[in-house]
Amino acid sequence: MNRCGIMSIFHKNYNYGGQLQAYAMCKAIEKTGNYAEQICYMRRGGFYLHKVKTVLKKSRKVRWNYYWRYINRFFLKKHIFSSFSESIIRKFDDFMKIVPQSAVCNDESLVDTCKDYDVFISGSDQVWNPDNCTDEWFFNFLTDNRRRIAYSASIGKERIEETEKVRLKPLIEKYEVIGVRENEAKTLLNSFVDKDVTVVFDPVMLLEIDEWKVFDKWDFLKQEKYIFVYLVSYESKIKNIALKYAKRVGLKAVFVTDPRNVVNQNPKGYWVPFKDGVGLEEFIALLINATYVITNSFHGMALSANFKKDFYALYSRPSNDKENLNSRINTILDNLGLKDRLIDTKDDLTKKQFEQRIDYETIYMKITEKRNECLRFLSDAINGQGE
Repeated sequence: MNRCGIMSIFHKNYNYGGQLQAYAMCKAIEKTGNYAEQICYMRRGGFYLHKVKTVLKKSRKVRWNYYWRYINRFFLKKHIFSSFSESIIRKFDDFMKIVPQSAVCNDESLVDTCKDYDVFISGSDQVWNPDNCTDEWFFNFLTDNRRRIAYSASIGKERIEETEKVRLKPLIEKYEVIGVRENEAKTLLNSFVDKDVTVVFDPVMLLEIDEWKVFDKWDFLKQEKYIFVYLVSYESKIKNIALKYAKRVGLKAVFVTDPRNVVNQNPKGYWVPFKDGVGLEEFIALLINATYVITNSFHGMALSANFKKDFYALYSRPSNDKENLNSRINTILDNLGLKDRLIDTKDDLTKKQFEQRIDYETIYMKITEKRNECLRFLSDAINGQGE
């Protein structure tokens, strides 16, 4: 049995998709007969200066989204309008405890923390996005003879600067096996890295629905008919569209967004099934029992397909925005033949269109086949058979 150390955006990451992929990654590796835990790396202080410089280079709309995010986090820190979000964050902290993990480490203790791992894994989520992750996420602190693999690593961009390619090329070429999450990531890496690259499922797709049902603990949800609305990035237009559709089909609507978005929690007109907020276990239960799902989140779409939900997908940013992250959404919808579930805020679906069901008979055969293929890929990579 190999001991695997995973470098993903896990430690104190208050993001539904980020935590669920971290949990699923450890569980998936257990299924291969190996042990895994998340490496709790605490970023060095200089990263935040890098982040500010990165944000200032982005488009006006993206900059505003970041400013609004930081305003919300300031409110949270100062306990302004934040009691509901604070309750959700406590639930996140409790969930993180069930994910296998190392001791919290920094630059000085990182090497010592990782000395007993046999295999080092980058993934999943945007662990290779130069905007968010420094060289530690590429295991720059390891000697060349230590084994590295990437599983479902995401760059989160369709293009990167030439200077970034020069920096990343020698780091990535030290990996034995590379699996990425998006088709565009494969194309991008093939343009400057001399390695085979495979597109694989996000870890949340590697667990079957029965493995997620351990979090389906609330029987009252099975008696309700509701639309689950999950917005990884808050958009008032999408929120209003979802509420309109809920009224049109006579269903309740549950609204979930970033737990640190203190200002936009619980908008008027939405049903609040959990008075102390939606943690990660409630999130899975709500999704499993939903009648419909509306989301602009990659993980919202991935889990909806995995749970055989009738869902509608929206981009979190317009396609003409050079900072858009739509490649991850396009990949999963294209690969599963679900691109017709993508809707635009400009369009108005009729009640009949909205109630159109997804025929999962063929689609779920694709999911099952790809899941098995990806688990074999992961097992072979960890056990040294994937070179």
